[in-house]
Amino acid sequence: GDRFFGLFREERNFDAAEGACQALGGHLASIHSNSEENAINNYLKHNGNPNDVLIGGTDRASESNWQWSDGTSFDYQNWKAGEPNSQPGDGDAVMTVKSDRSGNRAWRDRSTDGVAAYLCA
Repeated sequence: GDRFFGLFREERNFDAAEGACQALGGHLASIHSNSEENAINNYLKHNGNPNDVLIGGTDRASESNWQWSDGTSFDYQNWKAGEPNSQPGDGDAVMTVKSDRSGNRAWRDRSTDGVAAYLCA
């Protein structure tokens, strides 16, 4: 089905962003297929296309055991080369970042304390 996405440019860390999404009745976005990834990328391109955008992946509960904050299964991934680098504490949150000049995106992990624009769904 269709999913509603909302990009928020006010930079927040993972917990604050997830809390803001929950206050709107959702969660940080989870991505489950290449088609969803493409839809999100197109949405971002038409909404200012910030370089770094937080989405709902985290392995804070168990290092390298990625989960989505909305509880859906982590059944698709689009990591940038060399990511996730899984340094404890360094990368417990997933961010979609521009990976080349065409504006294509891939994922990287970074600290849950790092602030960025965020995408609710």
